[in-house]
Amino acid sequence: MLLVGAALAGKVTVPVDVGVGPSAVVLNGDAFAQQPVYGAVRFSLQAVIDKKTLKANKKKIPKKYRAMVNDMDEVRITPKIWIPDNVYLSPPVQGAGLYGLGWRFVSVGVPLGPIDLDAGVIATAFYLHGPAVPSTLFVRPGLNASAEIELPLNKDKTWLVSGGWDSRVHIPQELGGFGISDDPVGDLWHVGHGYLKLHHRFPYTVRI
Repeated sequence: MLLVGAALAGKVTVPVDVGVGPSAVVLNGDAFAQQPVYGAVRFSLQAVIDKKTLKANKKKIPKKYRAMVNDMDEVRITPKIWIPDNVYLSPPVQGAGLYGLGWRFVSVGVPLGPIDLDAGVIATAFYLHGPAVPSTLFVRPGLNASAEIELPLNKDKTWLVSGGWDSRVHIPQELGGFGISDDPVGDLWHVGHGYLKLHHRFPYTVRI
């Protein structure tokens, strides 16, 4: 990202990708036993700098960076780290409800054929409640690993659809409290997301 910023000096028009869709959330332990699936909405907002964008702005790239930039297939930049990528909105269905937010602060991804693999630093804050589980304010940092496949819906790739799985591992927290759990089987530490997103890409001019 720093290389791209240094290479593309001045005003550049890049595609901005906005994605949104439903997510099926799976918690571990006793929260899973009371309700296997919770609901959430998943968001993404990224500037997409691909080979087409680099080629269109070739004259703006200093000669010393051109060889390195030419080796890049695509770079995606999230503009603000405090924008949540998950909103938990799950009223009680089988005995437990879930409300809160999730963030991904830093991530690194690599393509594996049509699948994008990603790992990063995350944080989660949600309120779990209901007659079947102790009320718990879960606030924890953690790490994530995800796999996603993205497919275009039209020829110019302004509309796309993606789906995948995201596992988020946190410092264990006891249900009904805030302390570090001594029961990793029953208490909370893993939040899994199976999701589907619809994406729209549109051009946006920025100064880098």
